[in-house]
Amino acid sequence: MKNVLCMVLCVLLSSGMFGVAYGDVQKDVDVLVKSNSMFAVELYRRVVQHGGNIFFSPFSVSEALAMTYAGAGGDTKRQMASVLHFDALGGYLHAAFSSLQSKVSADGRKKCKIYIANAMWGQEGFGFLSSFKELVDKYYGGAFFTVDYREHLQEAMERINKWVSEKTNGKVARIIRKGDIDRLVRLVLTNAIYFNGLWNFQFDKEYTKEQEFHALGGKSVKVQMMSQRGRFLYYEDKMIQAVALPYAGMRFSMLILLPKPEVNIKMLEDRLSLEYLQSIRRGMSREIVRLYLPRFKLNERYYLKDVLYSMGMKDAFTKRADFSGMTGNRKLKISKVIHQAHVDVDEFGTEAAAATAVVMKLKAACPIGRVFRFDANRPFVFMVIHSPTGSILFMGRLANPS
Repeated sequence: MKNVLCMVLCVLLSSGMFGVAYGDVQKDVDVLVKSNSMFAVELYRRVVQHGGNIFFSPFSVSEALAMTYAGAGGDTKRQMASVLHFDALGGYLHAAFSSLQSKVSADGRKKCKIYIANAMWGQEGFGFLSSFKELVDKYYGGAFFTVDYREHLQEAMERINKWVSEKTNGKVARIIRKGDIDRLVRLVLTNAIYFNGLWNFQFDKEYTKEQEFHALGGKSVKVQMMSQRGRFLYYEDKMIQAVALPYAGMRFSMLILLPKPEVNIKMLEDRLSLEYLQSIRRGMSREIVRLYLPRFKLNERYYLKDVLYSMGMKDAFTKRADFSGMTGNRKLKISKVIHQAHVDVDEFGTEAAAATAVVMKLKAACPIGRVFRFDANRPFVFMVIHSPTGSILFMGRLANPS
């Protein structure tokens, strides 16, 4: 059985010039990964307030909003840079994204497959600046397609949904739903990330047994609990246990943060930060672990406008929005940011898909030794990471596997 993680981000815009500098590419990528990781943790802490299970792709959200940011100016640009932590990159941002995407994609051509795609869907006859379209195409590979939201709204929606479905192997079939867009929409930017990989150390289905999972809220539910014993990167402190499960090829891994039985997951989430994640990864050592992990599937959908607004990205959604770098005028604003994600974890690996849409419209076998027991029978935080760069591709919380 093949295993997939996918994510799509769509930016929809309804009804300046920008340059790109070149710095030290590796240094810029390192800064970008740090910036994206800070945004990932902050976004997680906002989304988790909704309760229940969580799953999203911070990489996809960051990249799609980076394309949108390319056309921003004034206070709109400053607010987006602050929320997304783009300040430290300056004019190197888009080149850094291009390099990071290339690094991640290159590792996806080995034992695992990873595919990242971008596209823009503009209203036919609407005056988008060639400089904006060329920048997005050059650094994000974003092809520009024309559609007609004014006269053929349903057809435009179907074309976008078909593109998303194809790029996510059918896991996100309808990122745009009825009521998400209207005839004032002028541009949709879409980002998709698709990952297909097997665990480097697969679970034997013979050892999968029904066990209890102590779900968030105190309720116990029956789950199919997978198990294996092996050598994994492992970390432990007074609050958590952490284990990294590599995918085939060892370039990607799933990092699981499991609060200890006496620790409420909210305590972990309150402490969660880039610095804490970095200290966990630095502190990991290869140990013998008896691992128990539930099979689970999640399918989550979010409208992120209010979340991003509360984080400080305010003007982009109002009449004060300045996206003049896209059109030469200030007629556009973001109306919606839609994100949908699917993940399926089993004995063979991980299958997942996700999509985000930002809608912009007119201003209208092991050696003998100590064995660590890692029993994920209670809520935990998990993320899929590109190991060489540390980039967080997917992030979530399993609160209730049922």
